[in-house]
Amino acid sequence: MRKRKLPYMMACLFCSVLVSCSLVEKRVEGKLAKDTVWNGRICLTGDVVVPEDVTLTIKPGTIISYIKEGKISHTVDIIKDTERKRTSVLKADKIEVIVYGSLKAHGKKRRKIIFNREKESRTAGSIVFFSDKPGSVLSYCRISTDDVGLKCYNAASPVIENNEFVGNTIAAMGCWDEASPVIRKNLVRENNYGIGCSDFSAAEVTGNVVTLNKAAGLFCEGVSSPHVSSNTITGNNVGIAFGNASSARADNNAISGNGTGIGCWDDSKPVITKNNVNKNVAGILTLNASRPEISKNEIDLNGSGIACGNSSAAEIDSNRLKGNKQGIVCSDTSYPSIRSNSFEDNRHGIDIVDGSAPRLFSNRVSGSDVAINVKGNANPVMGNNTYRDNRKNLFDER
Repeated sequence: MRKRKLPYMMACLFCSVLVSCSLVEKRVEGKLAKDTVWNGRICLTGDVVVPEDVTLTIKPGTIISYIKEGKISHTVDIIKDTERKRTSVLKADKIEVIVYGSLKAHGKKRRKIIFNREKESRTAGSIVFFSDKPGSVLSYCRISTDDVGLKCYNAASPVIENNEFVGNTIAAMGCWDEASPVIRKNLVRENNYGIGCSDFSAAEVTGNVVTLNKAAGLFCEGVSSPHVSSNTITGNNVGIAFGNASSARADNNAISGNGTGIGCWDDSKPVITKNNVNKNVAGILTLNASRPEISKNEIDLNGSGIACGNSSAAEIDSNRLKGNKQGIVCSDTSYPSIRSNSFEDNRHGIDIVDGSAPRLFSNRVSGSDVAINVKGNANPVMGNNTYRDNRKNLFDER
């Protein structure tokens, strides 16, 4: 009996040692002096700086946590000019990973790298890229912070793919300056904002699932010019928001179930083409002197397919609008150009009200209660439109 028990007891002791070792947490802060590998459990007690000539490698399954209380150690301070005032990029009450060199965080599908497993931690800050050095990658990570999950400045261009950005209190990702990261195949869910591009940034945003974010799933401002392609964008307050003088391109996205599918404000001039925009309260909204190019989209089953207001001047060309309550509504001194579109089975094809002055040429309108409805002091210019199977082709209340 003793000879049979001894190996069993030794095996139990061996397993106990393995378990206790796996729970050991390494505490880290400050500037890395050389190439470094993180594995297992890492607790950040202050900012971590990856210098220009250093690579930080994070192994699959690593869990990075943040101290919940106590004095936070800060190694650097980054000041930038934003909105005509000088502000610190870094947060005094947050712990951040600041990358001037290279970060290689390669998780695996079943062994993700976790940043901030403890959702209640209020010290979890951003991963911040300042490096224009190629080769930084985040893949199969789960990032949940009390800030913006990931920030890119200067000309940073990391590859961000197959990650989960969930529950970040400000935003999942933000791009400033001339940053041009590749952001692909990520899940961006239940953040305040999803992915943001500002200044001169030109991110490549493709193949992501952007869902249930409280504000905008994606937003583009400044004079940014990101390419937003082949994403699935659902259940956000605004799916994609374009503002300031952004000249982004959005194509081949599936945009459904949002408050507004795509919103254009200020002087933005995005190119919006070949998207499927359906079952939103408003499919595409153009306001505030925006000048979007809207072409070759499938715009179905929204409250309003396209709504134009506030002096916006959209170019609306070769779209199919089907089954919306209003195919297009023009109001508030907007003056869009509406050409060669197909309107099918909308309750109203085109509503023109409140001083708007659209130009309508070569559109095909069928299956509507009213094909074109004009009222108030609207002043449309129309020609070469064709009508079929509408209850009324033109209803003019002026």
